[in-house]
Amino acid sequence: MKVTLLFPNINIGRIIKIPFHPPLGLAMLAAVVEKLGYDVSVIDATALNLNDKELIRKLKEINPDVIGITTNILLVRRSLEASRLIQRQIPNVKLVFGGPWASAVYEMLLRKRYCDFVIVGEGEYSFAELLSALEKGELPKTKPGIAYLDSNTIQLEPPQPIENLDSLPFPAWHLFPSPKKYLHYRRKLIFYPIMTSRGCPYQCNHCTKIVHGTRVRFRSIENVIDEIRYLKERFSIEELTIIDDNFTVNKKRAEKIIDEIIKLNYNLLIQFSNGLRADTLTLKLVKKLKRAGTYKIAIGVESGNQDVVNKIGKKLDLNAVRRAAQIIKREKIILVAFFIIGHPFDTVKTMKDTINFALEIDPDTPLFFKAIAFPGTELYNQVQRDGKFLIALKDIDHGYNLSSANYEIYNLRAADVEKMFKMAYRRFYLRPRKMTSLLTKIRSISELKAAIDYSILIILNLLNLKQ
Repeated sequence: MKVTLLFPNINIGRIIKIPFHPPLGLAMLAAVVEKLGYDVSVIDATALNLNDKELIRKLKEINPDVIGITTNILLVRRSLEASRLIQRQIPNVKLVFGGPWASAVYEMLLRKRYCDFVIVGEGEYSFAELLSALEKGELPKTKPGIAYLDSNTIQLEPPQPIENLDSLPFPAWHLFPSPKKYLHYRRKLIFYPIMTSRGCPYQCNHCTKIVHGTRVRFRSIENVIDEIRYLKERFSIEELTIIDDNFTVNKKRAEKIIDEIIKLNYNLLIQFSNGLRADTLTLKLVKKLKRAGTYKIAIGVESGNQDVVNKIGKKLDLNAVRRAAQIIKREKIILVAFFIIGHPFDTVKTMKDTINFALEIDPDTPLFFKAIAFPGTELYNQVQRDGKFLIALKDIDHGYNLSSANYEIYNLRAADVEKMFKMAYRRFYLRPRKMTSLLTKIRSISELKAAIDYSILIILNLLNLKQ
């Protein structure tokens, strides 16, 4: 049986191309499928910049029996368009959706016939069970994490998180385009992502736990280091992107992994793009991170008002953010900080607090986002219960507008969110010193492109133009 895994082209029609690294989830899935002996191929339409005609031509050349399409919030529109395109052009193929967004809206996807099956939660073993059933011409009854429509009834056995992460094979990067094809802001050409744990114990209301859950499961340190060796020996990796939900949730384990990376003496560069917990970053740990090759650390702040931080479930002391920011900058590591404008408990005053806090800790790059209530998050449930959506999200099948506030609740008004969001970019970036500082951090063509793209993004946000 032939299986093709598809990452749709996320950048078709975009003014600013979205940066992305090779998709680790799809690579893990491919490795499991390949290990079971199936004829598996991968089409990363974003990396290859494929249009619809080119995508269909590739799929027809492969002639797969099953196509798995990955989805996340940014991929919604393109994933659904790809589904309809495939259904028209290759009508007999079995379509399977997976990923965090599909896991949240699996009933809508099945009832609107976008696909035949949805993998809900962690997908590696569930997808393998589905393929086994399809090969036998059976439905995957009683198999956890597989949703499908049977006589107009949704069938789904609850998904089960994978307990032994060491049992998973290393990602099948040999099936993917060269990392040079990926638009990710880095300093070295050959880079790959790695995840050393799954799950996050914190309860931020804007974040979904629908795939990896709240219970943290760790890979063994030996298994992590073996994967890095595999990446070096097989793919000549030069830079590592660590994308755990919370790499430093266990500081002793994090230090041990970093110690082992130092011992490898591979001279790797490392960045943490997902956001580390500021209250876990000690001077000792940051110094080790620097010694191991870390040149960029992102931290999640979300709000500069302590009361709002507490109410959204972040459980973070903003004084810890201040200390972490000082340590990171003292070690001359690039500091990225994530902020969200328009939490349910925000007011004009608290949103100004967030802007002022960003100015106070002065990261190299602050990333301001508007709060969006996505299905699968507590924020979505909260707005559904106590507020109102400005666009219907439950059955959305045309993609999300991430540029506009999408709800109002309590005393929060969309017009105020838009105003404060624009103010955040204006106050932070319209400072000659800050723009000069950004330019001094550039060490590669990719970082230069990032600076140019980010400058365009700032202008678009200031002008309230669609990105």
